[in-house]
Amino acid sequence: MNRKGFIGGSDLYKLQRGDWHDLWEIKTGRKESEDLSDLFQVQLGTQTEMFNLQWFEKKTGHIIEQLQAEYEMNWQGIPCKGQLDGILDNGDGIECKHTNSRKEMRDMLDAYMGQVQFYMWVSNRHRMHMSVIFGNQWDTCLVKRDEILMTKYKEMIAEFWEYVRSDTPPPKDKSVKKVDWNHVEIDGLVARDASKENYFVDTAQEYIHTLETAKKNESLKKELRSMINDNEREVFCDELSIRRDKRGACRININKGAA
Repeated sequence: MNRKGFIGGSDLYKLQRGDWHDLWEIKTGRKESEDLSDLFQVQLGTQTEMFNLQWFEKKTGHIIEQLQAEYEMNWQGIPCKGQLDGILDNGDGIECKHTNSRKEMRDMLDAYMGQVQFYMWVSNRHRMHMSVIFGNQWDTCLVKRDEILMTKYKEMIAEFWEYVRSDTPPPKDKSVKKVDWNHVEIDGLVARDASKENYFVDTAQEYIHTLETAKKNESLKKELRSMINDNEREVFCDELSIRRDKRGACRININKGAA
């Protein structure tokens, strides 16, 4: 595929990872995009995409009215293109992924949040569904467009494109600051970093250290769960996180090395 001369949604994945030099060579025509025709994981995702969309329709009741919807825009002299996997009957977009069973939806959002926000931006939409096959399991989530977050991605795009425009190679070891998307609404809920909230951190640490003392630990478990607000999908610190599932139940997950 010829990816020279424009920024696409999948390019955000490389920009977030700091693979600027490789992407610059592609955008300036110095090298061709990687041939993915013989890469099993990529071809598997391609082959299962239609099934993914059909399963999404079955489980959500939505109808996908348009497939492979393409959009183009010129932003500050930068050609931008996006191809959404589908458009739903309510106007939302949808992006399909296929990954291994060891990953969670948060991993996928961490990797592809830039791509999803980019697609909403170029298509002027406010919501995108992620429909993901994890090995032999399936899940979906709804991502809300976030202008503050997209501003950070646009700054990244503008900085990269200046290397393309000036035909100047970016550093091969480009350092990119991780973009924080915790405030973005996922299924109508946000996440809160409580690492600097002393009471939460103290309670979390005491909970971990008293796991073997059942009665006190149960009390601390209830205390921790009470600290997640109704509009939050996750509250976390270095030691643990509290995550609300689709049924509203809150689960405590202790981070590796904390116990």
